[in-house]
Amino acid sequence: MHPTLKGLVKPTVEIMAALPSVVLGFLAGLWLAPRVEKVVPGLFLAPLVIPALVLGAVYLWRLVPPGIRRRARPGTEVALLIPIVLAGGWLCFALGGVAEGLVLGGDYRTWLLSALGLTYDQRNSLVVGVAMGFAVIPILFTIAEDSLSNVPQHLVAGSLALGATRWQTALRVVLPTASPGIFSAIMIGFGRAVGETMIVLMATGNTR
Repeated sequence: MHPTLKGLVKPTVEIMAALPSVVLGFLAGLWLAPRVEKVVPGLFLAPLVIPALVLGAVYLWRLVPPGIRRRARPGTEVALLIPIVLAGGWLCFALGGVAEGLVLGGDYRTWLLSALGLTYDQRNSLVVGVAMGFAVIPILFTIAEDSLSNVPQHLVAGSLALGATRWQTALRVVLPTASPGIFSAIMIGFGRAVGETMIVLMATGNTR
C-alpha cells in the first residue's frame, strides 16, 4: 500500500481498537440490531456478491494496457477497490429484497419459521458477529501489519532484483517470513473473541 494511503488507513483501524466493549455492545444492541433486521437477506448475499465484484475488478484491471496502469502510483491500486466494495454492498442490499420476494416467499421470517422452525429475534448471533468483528479485526490488523512491516527489506529487494513481481514477492517472500506474527495475531484475536462477554451480553439483550 502506498505510504500516503497507509497513513490514513492504519490510524483509523487503530482508533477502532480503542473502542470499549461497552460502547460496541451498546451500539450493537440499540442501533445495529434494528438495521440488520431490515437487510438480513442482503447480508447473506454479501459474501457471494462482493468477492465476485472484487475478483472481476482485478481481472479487468489486468486487461488494462500496461501504459495506463503505470500511471497509477505503486500501492494505490487498493484505492480502486473501495468504490467496488461500496457498490457491492449497495447491490447486495438492493438484491436482498428481490431475493426475499423470489426465493423466500416475500418474508424471510415466515420462511425461517416454516422451513427451519426458527423464529427471528432482533438481537441474535448475527448482530453479535458483526459487533465482534469491530472488536477483533483492529487487533488482527495491527499485529499482522507490524509483522509484515518488520520483514527485512533486503529480502524484498533481493526478490525484486532477481526479477520477481511485487505480488510474487509478497506471496512467496514477505508472507512466509511474517507468518509467525500473523499466526500470533490470529490467536490473540481468537482469544479476545472467546473471552468477550460485554458485547455478547448487550447485543443479545441478555437473552438465551
